[in-house]
Amino acid sequence: IIGLVLSVITYAAINAVISRYAMKTGLSVALFSRVLFGRTGATLATLIFFATAIYYSVFEGSVIAIAIHDYVSSMSLNQAYLLVVLYSVPLIFGSVQNWMDKLNGVLLPFYLIGLVALVVMTIAEYGYSSAWLHMGPASGPVENGWWQCFSYFMGVWILMMYTWDYARFGRKQDASFHSRFNFGLPFYTFTFLINGLVGIFIAGTIPTPGGLTEVSVVKAIVELMGVWGLI
Repeated sequence: IIGLVLSVITYAAINAVISRYAMKTGLSVALFSRVLFGRTGATLATLIFFATAIYYSVFEGSVIAIAIHDYVSSMSLNQAYLLVVLYSVPLIFGSVQNWMDKLNGVLLPFYLIGLVALVVMTIAEYGYSSAWLHMGPASGPVENGWWQCFSYFMGVWILMMYTWDYARFGRKQDASFHSRFNFGLPFYTFTFLINGLVGIFIAGTIPTPGGLTEVSVVKAIVELMGVWGLI
């Protein structure tokens, strides 16, 4: 939890500076990189974005495919992978992506409702125990575990580049609001801390075969909520 809190504070502080600068100058990451390093810099920024997008699409797509495979046992894992590709790739083309951005804004309240419902259903089904607060490896507590947690989250500092590119579209007169809220402490408190705590609680409360893995939470949600958890 200490590592999560430190990550929230760090992300909020750095992104507050980044978002203000992006709104002030209107520069994208690629343009700023070009100012610093010339044409090579612009190419480098594009390649980093490309690699990051590929990584997350492959990893998150794999998690969804595994969840589908677990829920629909008659479907092989390879078929689940194909299904994820077939429905997700068309969603990034042209105007469809703009439509999806608007839809995501509409769906946000439903996500919050679903998150609360998930916690309530978990407690109703399995009861509440504080054991999730003491989760750790079988060998015992890890020395400086908070630092390891914090440093792991440093691995996704790359997402700050996305903050920059989104923030540059903001109006200069709204810079204070955006830097404090949309790209500040409230946003990262929910994104990292609240979601992280819920994930730890679910993984530590709902028993899943195979022990704790990268997909434990997803499997637990599907097991508890069925198709609604999959959605």
